[in-house]
Amino acid sequence: MHQLCHPRLASQLQAVLTDPEAPRSSLRFAIDMVLACEVRELTPILVNQALDVRLPFATRSIALDTLVHLIDNDSRVALRPLRLQIPLEDTRDEFRGDLLRILWPSHLSPEELLPLLTPEKDEQLFGSYRAFLLQIEKEDIAFSLSSVLASLQWLSQNVPALAHQYSREDFWIRINKLVWRSSWQFINEAGVLKAMTKLFIVMDEHHQPFSLEEANDETRFKLFESLLHHKNRPHPQSLVFNFHNQPTLLSQEDWDNVYALVMTPLTSKTREWLTKVLILLLDLTPTDSPGSIYSKRYDQLHEAKRRFASSRRVLYPRFKAEDLTSEDNLQSRKYFQDIRNRKRKDVLKKKRRRKLKLRQIVKGQKHIQLILVQGITASFREWNFLLHYLSSKKTNAGFLADTDISQSNRWAKLSSTQKNKVVDLAYDIILRHPIPPQEWFTLGGGINYFAISLYRAILLCQKQRPAYLQSFPANFWENWSGFLVQLESTLDNDHQYELVKLAAISAPTAVDVAVFQQADAYDDRKEFSSFYQLKFLYQALPKAKFSNLMLLAIKFNAWRDDYSASVLVDMLNLSYKPAMDYAMQLINEPNDRLPLTIAVYKWLLFKPRTARTDSWEHWEQLSTHPNLAATVIRQSVNHPRAGELQHLAILEEQQLHTLILWLTYAFKLIPEDIDDWDNSNPLGSFGALRTAAASELASRGTISAWELLKELSIHFGAPYWVQVHLDQVRENLRRNSWEPITPDALIALSQDSNRRWIKSATDLQELVLESLNRFQIDLHNELIAAEVLWIPVKATDRRKKSGYEVRDENFLSNVIRRHLVQDLQRTDILVKREVEIRSSLGRETGQRTDIFVDAFSREVNGNKADIVSVVIEVKLSKNKEVETALNNQLIPYLIDQKYKHGIYLIGWHYGNHDNKPSDKKSLPNLYRLLEKQTQDVDKDYFIRTKLLDIRLPADKARSEADKPFFEVI
Repeated sequence: MHQLCHPRLASQLQAVLTDPEAPRSSLRFAIDMVLACEVRELTPILVNQALDVRLPFATRSIALDTLVHLIDNDSRVALRPLRLQIPLEDTRDEFRGDLLRILWPSHLSPEELLPLLTPEKDEQLFGSYRAFLLQIEKEDIAFSLSSVLASLQWLSQNVPALAHQYSREDFWIRINKLVWRSSWQFINEAGVLKAMTKLFIVMDEHHQPFSLEEANDETRFKLFESLLHHKNRPHPQSLVFNFHNQPTLLSQEDWDNVYALVMTPLTSKTREWLTKVLILLLDLTPTDSPGSIYSKRYDQLHEAKRRFASSRRVLYPRFKAEDLTSEDNLQSRKYFQDIRNRKRKDVLKKKRRRKLKLRQIVKGQKHIQLILVQGITASFREWNFLLHYLSSKKTNAGFLADTDISQSNRWAKLSSTQKNKVVDLAYDIILRHPIPPQEWFTLGGGINYFAISLYRAILLCQKQRPAYLQSFPANFWENWSGFLVQLESTLDNDHQYELVKLAAISAPTAVDVAVFQQADAYDDRKEFSSFYQLKFLYQALPKAKFSNLMLLAIKFNAWRDDYSASVLVDMLNLSYKPAMDYAMQLINEPNDRLPLTIAVYKWLLFKPRTARTDSWEHWEQLSTHPNLAATVIRQSVNHPRAGELQHLAILEEQQLHTLILWLTYAFKLIPEDIDDWDNSNPLGSFGALRTAAASELASRGTISAWELLKELSIHFGAPYWVQVHLDQVRENLRRNSWEPITPDALIALSQDSNRRWIKSATDLQELVLESLNRFQIDLHNELIAAEVLWIPVKATDRRKKSGYEVRDENFLSNVIRRHLVQDLQRTDILVKREVEIRSSLGRETGQRTDIFVDAFSREVNGNKADIVSVVIEVKLSKNKEVETALNNQLIPYLIDQKYKHGIYLIGWHYGNHDNKPSDKKSLPNLYRLLEKQTQDVDKDYFIRTKLLDIRLPADKARSEADKPFFEVI
């Protein structure tokens, strides 16, 4: 976007920024341009907008956010009053955050900063204010004496709010530590100790920690003495005990200093408080400390008790004998006795439950033994009980049952005889129900417990006695097919459709009918929008014919349209060919099955996993039905995100270009930027698809993609959504064409600034132009170099005086070629490449006017590889074709020989020694003509033009004003 910068950009953007009725998309684009091009001329306008309370808050907020990146010192001074005028509409703290980022730290002192640090209004937003808070956490703020006093006062007033409202606790703890650390450094200054004392008391009331960083023993004890004489002294425990690993003001090493204070003249209340502190310090002293420190301090405490009545009042309860018969002690003893009784009862309950459980287990085992003894004479209820016992296992989630009881732990503990009896019983249970009771299951519905027990009997026989299943009557699988399909569709285990596969071998038609009936039952129930088992049944039964039956039901409109469409799409996902044929019939022939047609188009065009090479044909076909296309796009792009439209990747670049144009004009999208991703916009789906197509086109990163987007930009008037993707395709083009340089070549380039890395014909073209510039300098500075191109002549009848005559084009071409050979074929000019310079015969005159410059590397066998070429067309200014040779000779020759890069080189010789004829263009006019011709060349070809001044250095016609005309075009 920075490439769009130009001198009048500020005035153009000012008109948009100051227009109160400008569309939001235009305003957004203008702001992006201001930031990308750093248009600092608009800074005063943005400052005025941020300060103007009459403007909408959104306008002021956008202006302030833009100023964060363009701010200067004068603007910061102008914005300082805003710190006292934060708008009430700033509900997300974005305005506050931008202002703080602008003013801090150059135009905002610490005492001004702290009142502005208010609770975050939106804790989920990581915006400008949160970014500023994170910035403050990493800085060391320098405090002055006035800043320390103001910060201590601010903390004292805001500790309650900090303790209960601020969620970013770590940040406020750090601010707290920062203020305390600075305060310890200024504690000897007037007013600081008093303010610290007040803050300590307030923080103690709200259980907030303080910091001892930068504090020493002297300053720490000075604060303690100040607390001692304050009327609202904190509780002694907050000075001594360490709560949650927070620092303490006193430690046991401060005993002597505190004891010395007790012995000084004090008020009664003060000495009582100090005595309590000493008692707590004594508790911190280890009883086995060396030198009997504990005993010494204990004696000192009793000395204070002996001398001062106030100390005795504190110490008396501590050393008073305890009355075990008091009411409090009796209640305490009763409380602990109740706890012991409850624990004893819990133990007894657990024992009783364990005994009861053991009785139940023993009883169950006896019952199982009885069932096994009964064998095939056992009832169906007893079979259920046996299944429950054998398959149940206890887990952390409770009791679970294995569908296949042969996989359970209890089955493994049975003897061979017992296993045989269980299998025999299962076989007998199956024979008792040659036709499963219809009341046990419902097609498309549920299955009761008895049906599952019956299924487990068949599964057990299939696992343990496969011969039993082979002995079943011929019609068994026909009768059981519907039951098995319904039951195994509801199971989620390793045996899914295992018995259905067996049934399909003996009774394939019955299984097909059963599957179709189940799908038909789903159609009867409105809560089912699809036949979810189709995929698994199709994979389990690849040779089954039920899919044909279902497709017939769809064709003859036997099911609901929405259900039919869902089943048809499932068939398409399974690559079912008849379904694909029917889908093609739906979209190729007129029909009244609109829901099915829409579903097919959605599957063909918008499903990423079904990428088809012929999708463009379907786009073209859909474009002939605008109403149908609108419905398909709206239903497919209902939550538009570019990542969800990956199906566009299979389209070619020209097809994407056509799709963008069709979407714009078929659905009347405005060419300018619209909110493509707004679901409330009725055109949002079409705009989303158009933007996604442009994004896909930009991702190709090719020259043709760039040209197509450029064409769209010109066609639509350079809307924002196209310009963004132009930047994207430009970046992708660079990334795709980038060829990394090898380490040894990089080292060679770093050792000599004159060396070159040639990786393309464009690089070679630039190298040749640099060499021609050096040749131009030689012609201007060395007389002998220019004289080579001229022939001395004597005065004759035709020529009044002696002088010089310029040589022909062939000679000029040879001189230039010789210079290029000497200049470019040096061994140290190129890295890992060689240069070959050759000439060619002219088309008509036989003159050698074309110069070829080839750069190549050599393979191991000596052959040329990776060849890049540049063609130079040489003309003298007196040539009659000099004004047309670029288009009539150089370009056709490049096309004919498959080259892309050329240089049109004209030697200008008109001056004192050879006057310009009247029919020839002057130097400025010829330069402008060649400049226009060069710019109008087809974009597929890269042409550079240069006028070469070959006049003699002493030629008086030469002047400094001519130099711009000899620059490369």
